[in-house]
Order: sequence, then C-alpha cells, then structure tokens
Amino acid sequence: MSWESVGKFLKGSLPILGTALLGPAGGLVGGLVSKAIGGDEDLPPHDVLVKLKSTDMNNIKVALAKLESNKQVLLACQEAQTKQLEIVNQTMRNESNSEDGFVRRWRPFYGYCVAASWAIQMIGFTVMFGYTTIAKPENLSNVVQQFALLSGSLVSLWGIALAVLGVSVHKRSLDKQAGLEQKGKTLLNKLTGGKFG
Repeated sequence: MSWESVGKFLKGSLPILGTALLGPAGGLVGGLVSKAIGGDEDLPPHDVLVKLKSTDMNNIKVALAKLESNKQVLLACQEAQTKQLEIVNQTMRNESNSEDGFVRRWRPFYGYCVAASWAIQMIGFTVMFGYTTIAKPENLSNVVQQFALLSGSLVSLWGIALAVLGVSVHKRSLDKQAGLEQKGKTLLNKLTGGKFG
C-alpha cells in the first residue's frame, strides 16, 4: 500500500494534505501525518491508514488541520500540482509534435464529426416534420410527442459532445495564438536583427 491510499482517504476532509500525499513528496508528508496522529515518523502507509480509520477523526482533525498549514506540506502540495501540470503539458506537446497527422488533427476531426452528426440529425428531423405535416397531418401531434421524448434523451448525449467540442475549440484557439505569437517574435527578430523579443 502506498501513501496515495492515505491521501485519497484524507482528501475529502483535508484537501491540501490529501493532495500532498498523492504527489511525489507523499513519503515526506506521510511521515509528518504519522507523527501528527501519535505514531512514529517511519510508520508504513497501511498502519497510518488503519490508525486514521480506527480513531475518531474529530480528535485528530485539529492536529492534521495544523499540519495542512505546515510549510513543508504546502511545498509538497505545490510540487505535486506542478508535476501533474508538467505531465499534462508534455502530453499536449507530444500530441502537437507527433509525426502522425491524425494525432495532431484529432481536435478538428472531432469537431467535423460533431458538426456532421448535428447536421444529419437536424436534417432528419426537418424531413420527418415536413413529410408528416404534408402527407399525414393527423399524425403530427404523435410525432411531436415522440420528438419531445427523443430530444429529452439526446440532451445529455449532446451536452457531453458539445462540452468536449467547446474545450477542444478553446484549446485549439490557444495553440494557434501561441503559434502566431511565436511567429511574430521570429519575424520581429529578423526585421530588427534580434534587438527585440
């Protein structure tokens, strides 16, 4: 068992401490937690978790809350978050620099797929309503009721798809802006002989 288990257990009530235990400095923070709850600094994570679960949290929460403001814990938490951001950024750089064209273009591809699906669905609904209105107007109220039920089912599906698309579009815009800024600096350097930028 690792300090991550202890971090997950504490994260709900003591988020800073929990996050610090989940990061690369979990062992250091784990020793501090162990000491704060009356154990040895080298107590293993399993024993610390057992002690936390078997002790009334109200009794040790004050000691752990004080520990949350400890400079070492705050630095460990910051280090954990920095590490996490570095991993995310490295993944994005790998995607951007990939030799595979599809990996570099998955966001626009996803956008086109969502747009095409939306268009096909809307054209289908329009044709269905148009046909029913002209050919079988007596069935129009049934079609409208069924459409309302279907729309209700599709709301969560489209909500997720459009939310992902929105994030992708926003990220793509940031990527393009960063690229333009870099090109602008390069152009400015060329024009001024490297005096600016």
